Amino acid sequence: MNGPLQASNLGPDDRGTLGQATPNGAAGSSARGLIAFHEAGHAAVGHSLGLTFGVIYVGDASGQIIFDEQWDREMVVHDADLLDRYGLMLLAGGHAEQRYVGGVFGAQRDGEILERMLAEARRRGTMPIANLWQRAERQVAERWTAIEALADELENRGAPISNLAEVLTQYPYLGRIVAGTSGARARAILDANQGPSESSS
Repeated sequence: MNGPLQASNLGPDDRGTLGQATPNGAAGSSARGLIAFHEAGHAAVGHSLGLTFGVIYVGDASGQIIFDEQWDREMVVHDADLLDRYGLMLLAGGHAEQRYVGGVFGAQRDGEILERMLAEARRRGTMPIANLWQRAERQVAERWTAIEALADELENRGAPISNLAEVLTQYPYLGRIVAGTSGARARAILDANQGPSESSS
């Protein structure tokens, strides 16, 4: 693991078969809706843990949230707290899918990235904080109102992007039709829909 910790090498959601998987496991839910909930889960939990992001893309095949380069990768794998923040954020997408449709269709790459991060951290002598999966599930449950509100925005009101060719060059797995929601807009929605546990924390 070298270089800065960033969205392009941390957590792209590569879901090339999402459109086929969704109708069998998520009756009444669109592929775009499932993508929106997945990205909203990443955003809500990441935001609550101080991870900043600039834009969320939702395409007709996959999604991508672009987190800022706040810490170098080396720093993250040497710091149990930072490692935990990214771990919770990565797992939140799959937990949001599970809560939304009762199944997980697009979190395989998130899990693979997390496993690589945890393995490297252990090799460096950094012990991950226990019960990461359970705590990520709880984080999603505590922020569900905000996740629902942001997912609705992402699915139904994201703006067509003007630099589509450039974005698809970098993230070709998004599909052919891509909408974007700014980080500022997403954070405003999350902040306006905090649950009681978040407001009192």
